Amino acid sequence: MTGLTTARPTGIYKKDIVIGKGLAILLVVMSHILTRETPTGNEWYINVKWSIDMINMPFFVFISGYLHFKPDRLERISKQYASHIKDQSTRLLLPFLVIGITIVFGKTLMQYVMHVSNIPATPLSGLINLIWHTKYSAALFLWYVIAIFIYTTLSIPLFKLLKNKMFFWAVLALTLYTLPSIQYLYLDKLCMFFVFFCIGGLAIQNDEAYLTLLQKKLFILTSLTLFSGIIALYNLEILNFKTSTLCAGLSGIPFMHFIALKILQSGGKLYKTFHTLGMSAYSIYLLSMICIGLTKGVLFKFTNWDYGNFYFIAPTVIAAGIIGPILIEWMILRRIPFIKEKILKN
Repeated sequence: MTGLTTARPTGIYKKDIVIGKGLAILLVVMSHILTRETPTGNEWYINVKWSIDMINMPFFVFISGYLHFKPDRLERISKQYASHIKDQSTRLLLPFLVIGITIVFGKTLMQYVMHVSNIPATPLSGLINLIWHTKYSAALFLWYVIAIFIYTTLSIPLFKLLKNKMFFWAVLALTLYTLPSIQYLYLDKLCMFFVFFCIGGLAIQNDEAYLTLLQKKLFILTSLTLFSGIIALYNLEILNFKTSTLCAGLSGIPFMHFIALKILQSGGKLYKTFHTLGMSAYSIYLLSMICIGLTKGVLFKFTNWDYGNFYFIAPTVIAAGIIGPILIEWMILRRIPFIKEKILKN
């Protein structure tokens, strides 16, 4: 994408994106604490979860597209395409398999000693559903890892065909979005979220104009108003989840990025907190469900999260889903050169 420009001052390129990752991963963990079971007396959190899901993953995929379509990046990758596929396989497919298999066998074994949700019928069916009938995957959240692998590898030959004509990318993305839901091989997720990957590419192609828009109060207020209205329409059952996610994602992404920029500008503890979350976002994404599951399993041996208990259990589980992966990353994973250099590189 020759000739693309950026309005970012030298030295702070991507810092707002790191903060954005921190915001998004916090929302991911808040959503992931609620899986199959609903805490009695706190059914309101179901609406919170679905509202979060309409913005956190669209924003995450947007960020991935924003970084992937950086100026001249695809041209460089296309010259080393085989190496790129190898690197992405190591960074994305290897953790997908390791975490996925760990969850399948972990749930199968741990159900005998603690509370476990979404247990595979058998280890074999769990392994099959991890890749094939993914609607019933015990690690469905890993769809994002597969999606980014597909997007970042297939976009290279697509780029040779479509170049930087984002209109055609948008037509392709919206066409995929409208396809019937195919709940095999994560195809439903792949088709649904590609549009946000392309929107990220469109934003970075027009980065100066995009960043200028993010500074306009009327634009941000409109973004927030539209996002809030779509969430309300979904909760009133006027819009379905798929339509709501498209509209809420498109309207909410600018507001999320605006918040990230404001946190960056604020400095201090707030900046450090979200910067830390952003730098460890991949580890948190991969490991949070394991930490959440173990924490809930232990706590539910002694109590439940119904009624008033929820206000103690939920924050505890959220904290475990964030702090646990960060500790594992820095105390264990980053001490292993292969993982540090090939998987956790930022």
